[in-house]
Amino acid sequence: MRARIGTLVVVVFVIAAFVWGHAAQSERGSLGGTIKDMSGAALPGVTVEASGPMVATAVTDARGAFRINNLIPGDYTVTATLAGFSVTTTRARVVARGLARVTLEMGVGSLAETVVVTGQTPAVDIQSSTRQARRSDSKLSASAAGGAGCSAPSSKLPNGNGSWTITP
Repeated sequence: MRARIGTLVVVVFVIAAFVWGHAAQSERGSLGGTIKDMSGAALPGVTVEASGPMVATAVTDARGAFRINNLIPGDYTVTATLAGFSVTTTRARVVARGLARVTLEMGVGSLAETVVVTGQTPAVDIQSSTRQARRSDSKLSASAAGGAGCSAPSSKLPNGNGSWTITP
């Protein structure tokens, strides 16, 4: 008697799980299709978004195919985006226990780059009348030897940074 009750309980649970599982699946649908370029070549890596009673996304595979399962039935706007191509949109109706198929063709878009160039004007000291020139060691020695009005010291440069400052 106990064995029969145990078997009966197991059978009831199996049937209930099957009926409820089947009923839950039957109210959803799927959306699938392919994305190609203007020449008919498949486009992998396209982001596909289905927006309607719910929002879901997928990415196309190497054959340009995609599939979005478990969608609530209704009207969806399907949008395909990929860098370098124009955004493509179409409409699809998803029905319970069905597969809505769409085929989209994407045209080449424009790539835009923005380059921003900024610059600053150097500050000019208009209050000072001092004139300065910077010359390297070799040029200073050559001009000193040529009698340019300055003499080359026997020691290393006085300011220690490898250049002379000449003030008239």
